[in-house]
Amino acid sequence: MKIQYDSETDILLLIFSKNPPVEADILEDNEHFIWHYDSENQPVQLEILQASQHVENINQMIFEVVPNSSKK
Repeated sequence: MKIQYDSETDILLLIFSKNPPVEADILEDNEHFIWHYDSENQPVQLEILQASQHVENINQMIFEVVPNSSKK
């Protein structure tokens, strides 16, 4: 996964796959969130427009892996 933030355009891009996007879908209830899909209709990117209005502390992101809590 890759995360890119462009402060000039205020766009946050979450990239889930190296597959190129071929289709986009704007959420009906919030046009600032755009899903991008590959040729197999799998989500490959999430684009957030006006990201600083939707993400708290946009300039300081923390990545955390949560341990698996299921017992084996």
